[in-house]
Amino acid sequence: MLIRRVARSAFATWFAVEGWQAARKPADHATRVRATWGAVQDRLGLPDAPDDRTLTWVVRAHGGAMAIAAALLAIGKAPRSAALALAGLTAPLVLANAPIGPAAKAAGADKGAFWRSVSMLGGALLAGIDHEGRPSMAWRIEHAKVDRAIVRDAQRVVADAQRDAKDAIATARREAKDAVAAARRSA
Repeated sequence: MLIRRVARSAFATWFAVEGWQAARKPADHATRVRATWGAVQDRLGLPDAPDDRTLTWVVRAHGGAMAIAAALLAIGKAPRSAALALAGLTAPLVLANAPIGPAAKAAGADKGAFWRSVSMLGGALLAGIDHEGRPSMAWRIEHAKVDRAIVRDAQRVVADAQRDAKDAIATARREAKDAVAAARRSA
């Protein structure tokens, strides 16, 4: 359906741009990650944040993965898998953009970026479960079981009908043979 293709492509643009920017210029993204890491480190019992080089590499890899998944979603190659991958890749963005801790709140954390990433996560989850009008695998399996039972019942009916037909033919042959023999005796 054309509208689905257009909508997926439009939806994928935010992920593609975010991923591309993170891969090309990871400094701003790494700064946000480091700030978020510091804010949740004590609450979650995380170790110290990785060094700048490692953090930059992780941000670049994350951005590249996001751009690739967005491209796959946009062109319609494995769209459900690509959308679910984007949902998984967006979850850390929700955390990174969350206005967590007094430092983030005092600095006037970008609440718009947080809500944007939350909404994109939800959209990616919806795109990931979209069956394009086809029934789910659970529905297909259940109906395959029902169809198999119907086929087995039909096969039994056919087998019974064939057996009855063979019996009727055998009976008719015997009766015809008996009638011929009786006609010869009376002649």
